[in-house]
Amino acid sequence: MCIFDDGMYKKMPLDRLSTLFRQAHFSIANPPPNLSAPMLVLSEAQSGHIEIRYQRSAQNSNNDPLAIFIDFGGEQSALFQAIPDAIRMNLNPQHAAWAVAQTVLTELQTPRCGGPIMLERLVEVLMIYLLRDAIEFGAQQTGMLLGLADPQLKHALVAVHDSPDHPWTVDELAHQSGVSRTVFYKRFNEKVGCSPSHYLRQWRLTLARSQLLKGHRISQVAKSIGYQSNEGFSRAFHQHFGEWPSEVGE
Repeated sequence: MCIFDDGMYKKMPLDRLSTLFRQAHFSIANPPPNLSAPMLVLSEAQSGHIEIRYQRSAQNSNNDPLAIFIDFGGEQSALFQAIPDAIRMNLNPQHAAWAVAQTVLTELQTPRCGGPIMLERLVEVLMIYLLRDAIEFGAQQTGMLLGLADPQLKHALVAVHDSPDHPWTVDELAHQSGVSRTVFYKRFNEKVGCSPSHYLRQWRLTLARSQLLKGHRISQVAKSIGYQSNEGFSRAFHQHFGEWPSEVGE
């Protein structure tokens, strides 16, 4: 992808997040009775700084009026699984995300018509900033974000995310990363926390579940993630999730 800047086309750096958000369900949720849903909390300091705090479960938190509950489409969501249990980011007025966070605070404190849909868009933007920050500063010990932060592994992960229907092999993914098969396999296990083949399978099936929840046909879903037969896809799906594709959403 290219962007136009000062009369010249410039190639964008490797995009490590767009596919995650494009494939994922993301919406603002009503506060659950047990406060067990993921939440984003904003707080403003006298200095003008704004702190953003994400936590996977709000069960042990106060019912903060400036908290936003997020629906990722269930715990099997690729986006939900990618995000660490807790992330904090402190924004000064010069930070690019500060104006977005300030607008969110205004909408929370003074609700107006169109507010919910505006909040949904702005909170998604804040989550992208949070994940950029998590990738840059290594907010995880292992997992997808740590892999995306790795200068070699990120190429293989983005390739898998962007083309789940391709019959990827470890050799191909190592080539994408620019390292030997042995180095790639060892580093992938250490940083992502599982083997490349396990990750590929998990990513494909997580995408499949998201598509099934949207009402897509089983045959269409199976083909979109690289399965040659509905039967093979159904067996793999049942083994991974404990339910058959036809039972999703019932």
